[in-house]
Amino acid sequence: MGSGTSMINGEMRTYMLDYFEGKDLTDLPEIVNKIMPKASNKFIIKSVNPVTTADTDTTLQYDYGFYLPDYLTAIHNVAYVNLNLDRFPAETNLKEDRWIPVELQSTQKHIFVCTFKIPDGYEVREIPENSYYDNKLFGYNHSYSINSHEIKVKTVVILNFQVIEDNELALFREMLSQLNSNYIKTIPIFKTVTP
Repeated sequence: MGSGTSMINGEMRTYMLDYFEGKDLTDLPEIVNKIMPKASNKFIIKSVNPVTTADTDTTLQYDYGFYLPDYLTAIHNVAYVNLNLDRFPAETNLKEDRWIPVELQSTQKHIFVCTFKIPDGYEVREIPENSYYDNKLFGYNHSYSINSHEIKVKTVVILNFQVIEDNELALFREMLSQLNSNYIKTIPIFKTVTP
């Protein structure tokens, strides 16, 4: 179980407001479940706070509570967790023979941060390596940090184009491949106290 906050501004804010306009509070969890790029179809939004839409210059923000059943894999005294709960751009898959340009409605900067509190009686001995891809049209930075109480993963994805084609498609495919490889990495959490 966990909680999160989404903050959206720029052109994406207007796009998101269309989803929320005229909806009851009880409708919001289902709407957020549909539009949020998630790692698992078992990721369930259970509550969403009211969305304030009065000032068009402010960031759209909503808090949500979620649960994710059957997500941990445990073998003997080791549990494995993947903290990449948000996998933006979630459904972008470019085939090798694609020649049609990729188009976006607007440029995007997507930031995701996930913090996992290490349970009492467990320890983390290693975390995945940081990774990045830098191009003037698109890129990402994927980083992990750890202290004695928690692990944090931060992913920043930048799509700074409206149309890409030809050689840029191959580079974009390369970036997506690297990013998707990072998204599937798990962290082993070792039990230090036996009952």
